[in-house]
Amino acid sequence: GKEQPHLIPIGERAEAIRRAFEERQINSQQALQELSALVRDLQDAQEQRRESKLSPEAFAVAWWLRVQKGLRSEAAQAIATVVEPAFQQFPHWVVSSRQEGELRKRLYRVLIDHGIHDVVAWTDEMLTLLRRARP
Repeated sequence: GKEQPHLIPIGERAEAIRRAFEERQINSQQALQELSALVRDLQDAQEQRRESKLSPEAFAVAWWLRVQKGLRSEAAQAIATVVEPAFQQFPHWVVSSRQEGELRKRLYRVLIDHGIHDVVAWTDEMLTLLRRARP
């Protein structure tokens, strides 16, 4: 939930594996292999979260950039560190369109500074993930 938004994609992958197995798209051995890999990812995520000094939102951004977008760990961490103050400055971005707009500007700027071209789509995906983690 709210404290671990980075886990949402892992849960979605687990659900996709379950569905594929039930629909006989994969056999039990394949399902077990995929679930084992997912458990390793979950353990890795939990360990990194424990060691991180980032807020839950900023950590989720770093994790998402690395796992979903394939950014190097250093780049993902750098982006998350830069955007973390924006999440603190605009804590009501989920319910305030003005705060969301300001947060988006910050996210666009940092993504552009890191050479990302599709900043609107990336920002939309990022904020959608974080929104889904809210109660």
